[in-house]
Amino acid sequence: MLNKPVSEDTRHPWVFPLGRSLQACNPRWWRRRRIVEVSIALLSLMQDLQSHRGLSCAVLVGQSTFEEELSAVGSKLQRSLHVFGEQYNERQTVFRSVDWDRLFARWESLRCNWPSLDFHTNLTVHSELILGIVGILRHMGQDNVRPLPPPCVRVLAEWPTMVEHLGLLRAIGVHRLGHPDEPMELRLAALYRIHLHEARSTLASVADEFDSPALLEAGGRAVEHAADLRAGLPKGVDASGYYAEMTNVIDAWYALMRQRLLSIC
Repeated sequence: MLNKPVSEDTRHPWVFPLGRSLQACNPRWWRRRRIVEVSIALLSLMQDLQSHRGLSCAVLVGQSTFEEELSAVGSKLQRSLHVFGEQYNERQTVFRSVDWDRLFARWESLRCNWPSLDFHTNLTVHSELILGIVGILRHMGQDNVRPLPPPCVRVLAEWPTMVEHLGLLRAIGVHRLGHPDEPMELRLAALYRIHLHEARSTLASVADEFDSPALLEAGGRAVEHAADLRAGLPKGVDASGYYAEMTNVIDAWYALMRQRLLSIC
């Protein structure tokens, strides 16, 4: 019987810890780790802001079943914004910037005033906050090409934009399902058409060098289900079911972004 090969780490158990210790002494590794840590925190903030937008938009069109979840997401966002500013202001200049202070102030205003806004204004103000985070993530990727491997640069520079198109399709689609007997308002219909096109385009772009075909297919199906709402309301589709389907796909993309970033640490 042939003996099984013995791995280097089994014969020399000190090799792996020593390798990690040497890696930890590398300034480039530490910089990469700090970038990943802050990026994951920002992705969590973006994900919660998207959820708050979708849920608040649903409540504004009379979908009261979303109120409890909305309250929980709002409380989480409030805690997160305070914690991120305190925990990361020493590690990344973005948390000491005027842009961050402005984002925080605008969230405070939105948190208190969104119930008095109309659907379109609520959608727009939330989206401006989310796009601010998308821009920060994009710049973090583009400004750190040396410490980050190219796939991670693409994750930060391209994927949040694609996920934001899905998030807007979720919010506007819930509005459409909340007004089944009315044609979609012209400015919302135009916005919906733009994000349908951009969601298809960015999904196709992300598909290059992508090894998760099941998630791509799920994203494609979600976009086509969103497109179906333009022509009419498919039988058996309600706001809760549509929100849940879109949220499952969006959450899966966030999980994959975190996984890709953590894989380099």
